[in-house]
Parts: sequence; structure tokens; C-alpha cells
Amino acid sequence: MIIDSIQNGIVIDHITAGKAMELYNILGLDKLECTVAILKNVTSGKLGRKDIIKIDREMDLDWDLIGYVDPSITVNIIRDGALAEKRTLKLPDEDTEYNMYEATAQILGEYGFEQYEISNYAKKGRECRHNVGYWIRQDYLGFGLGASSLYGKERFANTQDMKKYLENSRTPEKIREKEPPLNREDEMAEFMFLGLRMTRGISKAEFERQFGSEIDAIYGDVLRKYKSMGLLLEENGRIFLSREGIHVSNSVMADFLP
Repeated sequence: MIIDSIQNGIVIDHITAGKAMELYNILGLDKLECTVAILKNVTSGKLGRKDIIKIDREMDLDWDLIGYVDPSITVNIIRDGALAEKRTLKLPDEDTEYNMYEATAQILGEYGFEQYEISNYAKKGRECRHNVGYWIRQDYLGFGLGASSLYGKERFANTQDMKKYLENSRTPEKIREKEPPLNREDEMAEFMFLGLRMTRGISKAEFERQFGSEIDAIYGDVLRKYKSMGLLLEENGRIFLSREGIHVSNSVMADFLP
């Protein structure tokens, strides 16, 4: 396939494969009157596969939206058929991220918002039940294109293929893409790494009630490791991330994966 090069305009490069249409829509590129070309699944030495968007004119781009969709994107400005400028998204360093995170908690706290989950705040008693349901593994059903569900021991998602979805939306079994059923080890791991997203953490008694084993018999070594580092705390029968633990939560939670 041959796509003509542009003389003056923008090439949005290194888009994660499959995300070009999302970026196209969120940037409102459908409203442009110039030519816009979308290349999908282009061979890439860096990414393996990538998407590219070519816009046959210069325009201001919303970098916040670009960073939301894919922070690895490169924007090339083309003038008179040559590369005039290359722009990449500059992400904050770890120290800046830390300070931004703590400042957010402080400012929201001053207005009466409590942090009830790693990335969510609410006024007392107004926590989002939808979000909390995810973290405590309540059953939920997702409706719509690409929507995910948890029902009993099964996780499944609707297809992301719009054509397949529209043709079979009245027959759920034809649009559902199931994952292997969760076994006991999977469920215990999910109980831990999802529950620890909540600032209140997880209940030792609830773990034993659900799985018939004491939590220390299953995860004793991991718990002792992170308690000794000050990243996990225990109080009133609950285990939760310390403030410092929240900042390295991905590393802590990974240790509970089977």
C-alpha cells in the first residue's frame, strides 16, 4: 500500500497498534476538512507493530489528550516535505510524580475528600460503589462494546469488533470472549492485589471465610517481607498499604500473583 507523503502537516507516529482510531476520535480529527490518513499495524522496529496518523496541515494538538491515549507517541512537524520538528511527550520524573500525588491528597483533603482507593477520592459515605465493587470482587456485568464482566469464577469481555458486536448483540454467547475460569489460587491473588488498592486494605477474617485458610499460611512470607520494609501495615485485623507502600504498590501487589 502506498500513502503519499505530505508536504506540510503533521505525522503522529509510534501510536500503539490498535489505538489510532481512539486518538482520531478524541482529538476530533473527523472535523478537519483536510486529508487525514490512518495507517494501522505498520511494521515497527521499536514496537513490532504501530499505528500512524498523517494530517495534511499543521494544527495545535492537545498533549493532555495524547498523553491519556498513549504517552509514547511522537509528533513530527513536516514543512516543505521535510521534517522540521520532532516532539515527544515529556512525562514528569518520579520525584515530580510523587510530589503531585501527595499534593493532590492534601488539597482534596482540605475540601473534605478522603482517599479511599489508590487513585480515587470521595466525601465520607459517597465512595463510588461501582469502583469499590471491582476491588472487593463483587460480581458485575458489563454491557457494550469491549465491556468486561466478572460472574462467579468467570471473567469475560465483549468483543471489541464493532461489526461482530452489531451482528450478534442479541446473542451474548457469540460476542463474549472468555478467559479461563478462575481457580482458587487466582481468586486468592485477586483478593489480595485488588483489595490492597483500597486504603482500608483487606480483612484477614474475610480471606479465611472465603478460602478456608489463614492468610499467613498462604502469603506469610510476602506479608512479613513488606511489613519489615514498612510498606504494609496491619491494624484491627486488616492489612493495608502504608503511605510509602502506595507509591510502590505495583511492586508490592506483583508478589501476590501466582
